[in-house]
Amino acid sequence: MISTVLKTKSHTAYMSSDGSMILNVTGKPSIWRVEGAELNRISSFEALKNSSSGALATDLTKVAYKNTSGKIAVHDIESGELILKHDAAKDEGCGLHFIKQNRQIVSSTWDSVVFVIGIASGELVKTRIGDGEYLGAPILQGLRDEEFYVYCLKRNARRNALVSSTVFKLTVATDGIEYEPICEMPICSISTPIKLGNSLLFSSDPSSLLSKLYLFNPEQSTYHEYIDVQHTLNTSFGEDSFDLQGITHLSASTEGKYIVVVCKRKTIMIIETSTQKCIKRVEHNFVSNVLFFNNDKNLWVGTWEKVYIYNFLELIGEWT
Repeated sequence: MISTVLKTKSHTAYMSSDGSMILNVTGKPSIWRVEGAELNRISSFEALKNSSSGALATDLTKVAYKNTSGKIAVHDIESGELILKHDAAKDEGCGLHFIKQNRQIVSSTWDSVVFVIGIASGELVKTRIGDGEYLGAPILQGLRDEEFYVYCLKRNARRNALVSSTVFKLTVATDGIEYEPICEMPICSISTPIKLGNSLLFSSDPSSLLSKLYLFNPEQSTYHEYIDVQHTLNTSFGEDSFDLQGITHLSASTEGKYIVVVCKRKTIMIIETSTQKCIKRVEHNFVSNVLFFNNDKNLWVGTWEKVYIYNFLELIGEWT
């Protein structure tokens, strides 16, 4: 079922909107061209050390990546030219996105500061969500172009404990950054949620006793519990003693027929959404990301040491 093993580490991975490229972020980020089931590395970048997250421009002309010290670099994809190197923040934060026809970068810090950088000018505009009571601030791509949300965890300073979470709608205007709270949710992972139909799919906080998935509807500003992953495993395999506490990564097929859930960076579960059954379980050590590509025919499993490419149809063949 494993068709290829790429001898490259993978901290995070991102698919271009048209499915033609994968950005693999490691210490030295690289771009891989998708040619059916084949992946060919076409470029790599090393303006920053310890890179941890990245983004591809929607027109596939630029790539951006961020490191664990909060620095951001932007390159021209074709020539490799360094366009921008910016000491944007003091910490790794929660990823980044191209916005405004790929002329700006929006990102955030662990203490809920959202900021925008002009790629040509290097100008930095920022705002803090709340008055210091929030943690995290992953920028969530909405269902439309230039539509973004921010997910923040609220803490009780006296008890130093998380007490709730809030989704804010984010507006990047010419004169600054605005935000408004639109939905209260259970405490979820600050890893970036994924799109599933007309909703965004969240997972429960990895440190909690729960292993659940939630669907957030941006149109209605509501959420509901979607799948209890532990219950799904128990009913599928009858393994009541198997503890899945700690959902660390998610991916979904294009039409949302299958969801891949990674628990504790080790157990990969494939859930068929129509039946909410776990149809396959695979074990890998140190899983750091999962990604469908090649029109859902292949599954990329990135780990701290290598990337494993699965033939997805063979992997679930007995269920199709």
